[in-house]
Amino acid sequence: ALASLSIDLNGGSLYLNGGDISVVASSIDSTAGLDLANTSAYGSLNLISVVAGDDSAYAYASIDIATGSSIVIGSSSANDHIFVSALYNSSFASLDINGTIELKDNLDDDLNKNFFVGAVAQGQNSSSTLNIETLKLQDQYYSDDPSSDRYTNLNIEVSATNDNAVANLDINSLYLVTTGGDGSSDDNYLRINEINVKALGTGAEAYGYIGGAFSIDDLTTISLDVSNYVDASASLGLEGISIVNDIGVDFNNTVSADQAFKALEINSLNFSYDGSFNLVASGEDSQASLYLGQDRANGFSFDANITNIDVIASGINSSVSLGLDGSLDFINSNITVSANLDAGATLDISGIVDESDINSIVVETDGNNASALAYLSSGSNDLSIDGDISVLASGSAALASLSIDLNGGSLYLNGGDISVVASSVDSTAGLDLRNTNAYGSLNLISVVADDDSAYAYASLDIASGASITIGTSNVNDSIMVLASHTASFASLDINGTIELKDNVNDNQDKNFFVGAVAAGQNSSARLNIDTLKLYDQYYSDDPSTDRYTHLNFEVSATNEDAVASLNVNSLELVTSPGGSSDDNYLNVNQINVKALEIGAEAYAYIGGNFSIDSLVDISLDISNYQNASVSLGLENLSIINQDAYQFDTNVSADNAYKALNIEHVDFNYSGVFDIRATGENAIASLHLGQDRTNDLSFDATVTEISVEASGYNSSAYLDISGSLDFVNSNISVFASQDASAYVNIQGIIDESDINNIRVSTDGNYGSAEAYLSSDGGDLSINGDISVLASGSAALASLSIDLAGGSLYLNGEDFSVVASSVDSSAFANLHGADAYG
Repeated sequence: ALASLSIDLNGGSLYLNGGDISVVASSIDSTAGLDLANTSAYGSLNLISVVAGDDSAYAYASIDIATGSSIVIGSSSANDHIFVSALYNSSFASLDINGTIELKDNLDDDLNKNFFVGAVAQGQNSSSTLNIETLKLQDQYYSDDPSSDRYTNLNIEVSATNDNAVANLDINSLYLVTTGGDGSSDDNYLRINEINVKALGTGAEAYGYIGGAFSIDDLTTISLDVSNYVDASASLGLEGISIVNDIGVDFNNTVSADQAFKALEINSLNFSYDGSFNLVASGEDSQASLYLGQDRANGFSFDANITNIDVIASGINSSVSLGLDGSLDFINSNITVSANLDAGATLDISGIVDESDINSIVVETDGNNASALAYLSSGSNDLSIDGDISVLASGSAALASLSIDLNGGSLYLNGGDISVVASSVDSTAGLDLRNTNAYGSLNLISVVADDDSAYAYASLDIASGASITIGTSNVNDSIMVLASHTASFASLDINGTIELKDNVNDNQDKNFFVGAVAAGQNSSARLNIDTLKLYDQYYSDDPSTDRYTHLNFEVSATNEDAVASLNVNSLELVTSPGGSSDDNYLNVNQINVKALEIGAEAYAYIGGNFSIDSLVDISLDISNYQNASVSLGLENLSIINQDAYQFDTNVSADNAYKALNIEHVDFNYSGVFDIRATGENAIASLHLGQDRTNDLSFDATVTEISVEASGYNSSAYLDISGSLDFVNSNISVFASQDASAYVNIQGIIDESDINNIRVSTDGNYGSAEAYLSSDGGDLSINGDISVLASGSAALASLSIDLAGGSLYLNGEDFSVVASSVDSSAFANLHGADAYG
């Protein structure tokens, strides 16, 4: 059957005077329709009802209301309503109202008034839709007699209560209008009693949206209900809402049914809230979502005192999301964001207020392909974190990430740990403290990639002029970056100052560990620190209470093709006042740079202004591994008690590389320099330079120099700049086939004494070069000077420039020989007055 009514007044007005509008399709496959097109309706009605009352029935209505006018509902003694119902299987009911509906009690009966607005889909595969452009709820006129006060209540229902049923409600603007009067107008006699969004069937869906400007209180019930139905979805969006008398408002949300969905979104929220937020999606493929946002420009402020936040996606492939945008004050809060197998958990917080306080933050995954993400931001306000910050990605291809952006605000850390760990194959764990001026104290900072292709990274911005102190625990504190498995990657960037300082008064020595270790094949570990300060411990005049503070650097690549790097832009050793300060209780214990496998690479640079002594172990170790590379750069370094030092840089493995570079060294040295590259394609290098303008002088008594590149295509380099006193020294520079040996010596002091100089090649394309210079000092050479180029296209070269000083030759041979095809041998003794 088909019943249809269309009224088209071509822009004319339709006055409705207190009746009902009822559109009902009550039989199988029947259709009932009402269309008020091009018609400006106004007036009053008791109710509007659209019902699809049998299987596959179809009922619809469309009403255009005059602009600037309205239709008033509320003239009957019954509880008036606007309702759309799809009651049977595959039925469909729809109502579109373009314009303004006023819900207003027009009966002087001294009774409370209840209005019902809703869309209900009760049949299997049924659908019910209600769209209202503007809905106004008006209070009743009341007298000065409180006994005659009457309430006007609105109940909103969106429910899909059968399998695969769908119910939709959209109210573009809802307003609560107080008409005034002589009564007890201080009280609020307008109330939204309840907003129910229910999906109570397998695959059922219920969606509601209400905008405008309205308020609710603690007696209002907001319910999103999917019960335990599989694949059910319930969603409610609110905008322009004020919540008063917030006692009893609960934003905890749990979805336990498989494939179920529950979401509450409130934009332009005006609300003050004290409490916690707990969102859990525990069913397989379930989803839980909550968003609360403010709009201060339009007078909507969301102010919250938050105790705890839990965002947990524990069901397989579940998803949970919490977004908060307001003025959010954290009070000793704990934050947990957790995701299980294939699940996703997201926390997005914007608007942290000044001096908020968080106990701990945990962002973690525990399942393959899981994702746990947390974003915290403020408008340049300060935040304190008193405990641990933990980011853990466990599960293949899992992702755990924490980002804190205070937009220039300060982050105070109070004695916890920072731990970023990617512990499963292809997992990623990340921490980003950006635009954040961090300071305070920590026990340790640890970034670990602990499985194949795992990726772990962290970035910390520390406040200019401030620092983070590490040393608050009674264990050996550390800053460590570890990539332990094949193709894993771990990285830590610290922009600012870290202070290593023992704050535990236990009368024990303190050991700090700073390093980057790449232990997996093709792994990479990287640590960058802007400024590192090592402090001594305060001690008394009683030597028995003196305690040492030790710093240990470790940069090691211990598997094939692994790469480890450490960069400390500035290291400072700071002595505090007091106690037996004549002794040095600060000590860099060791600097280990190791590449202990084929193709491994380990690089370190430490700048600043610091000292080491003979107890310090500086180790550049490639053992006998081919293609291994180690390099250590030091700057502004003072070496004291130097007797134990021998600068020998020997590389015997094929394709291996070893380099020590100390720029601006302050050092008194006596001994030999032995640089050998004996493996095929091996490289060995040593550079020592001074900076007298900044009181850093390298004074050396040199007994022997031997630079040998005897491996095929190898290279050996020695570059020394200082005040160098040669005492009966021998200098040998040798290169074999395709090899290169290079010596550059600047700063020979007056009256230095060399026995023999030999610069030679023994192989095709070999190159051996030696450059010796002084600033006008005299030099004696008591033995032979030999420059021998043997091998096709070989080069042997010696240059001595004394800048006007005298060169004394003492009765031996001076031979320059090019003995092979296309070979070259040069000796240039210039800038020197030679005699002898």
